[in-house]
Amino acid sequence: MEIFKRVQKSQGVPDPTGKGTCQVIFIRHGERADLAPEKGVAYDVKNDPPLTDLGIKQAQHTGQWLRNYIMEQKFDEIVIECSPFIRTMQTASHIAQSIKHPCVTVKYQYSEWLYPIFYHTNPILELYVRNRPAEEIQKTFLNGQQFTHNDEEGFNKTAQIYPEGDLFTNIERIFPTCQQLLNQYENSGKRVLHLVATHAATVKGFTQAFSGKFRKEWCHFCAFSGIEIEGKKWRLIFDEDDRHIKGINLDERAKL
Repeated sequence: MEIFKRVQKSQGVPDPTGKGTCQVIFIRHGERADLAPEKGVAYDVKNDPPLTDLGIKQAQHTGQWLRNYIMEQKFDEIVIECSPFIRTMQTASHIAQSIKHPCVTVKYQYSEWLYPIFYHTNPILELYVRNRPAEEIQKTFLNGQQFTHNDEEGFNKTAQIYPEGDLFTNIERIFPTCQQLLNQYENSGKRVLHLVATHAATVKGFTQAFSGKFRKEWCHFCAFSGIEIEGKKWRLIFDEDDRHIKGINLDERAKL
């Protein structure tokens, strides 16, 4: 894959104080309701479960950690994007509110692994964000957080992926996005932090693309991996890190 060719061309280590040094962090969503049915979270779209109360707390703690991190790192610009699934929209929204960011952007390229064993129908067509008014979603799930949802090209491409193949097929799907992000920030004149709330398989693919290693276990809810980019140089700075939620993280790695 092209991403591995690009990784081999990386020369040296980015200067973390450099004006054009950017960071990209992929964050897994918080605990999802269908994996904790005993908690009785009500929702009416089977393939689009929201966060549990614990999941919300995990997202809030992640946002609080990032707020302090942003103050230390002194970024010029923050970008927050997320998958169209409601659990990632909620995770991104709680992070955005913690760091006082005005808007979250929904992008389909960060969507869940569309494996037919997990989804007997195409979930992309059934999501809350495609079938409910924005105002209802903001009020019911996002604590009023603003979001933009106009990625129709991404929707059309992603909807055609279902049914998706095995995990390695999904991991390969994220590689072009990794390359795109490297290209996007290669010659940045600003210090940008690009946050993406997504899914375990996508975080795994991102991590594999930049570490060259595959882990069998799933990362914890709200764990994240990240890179720092300066020109053609980059380095992995977070590797499925979950230290920010160690005190409250009660989930199991085996959970999807």
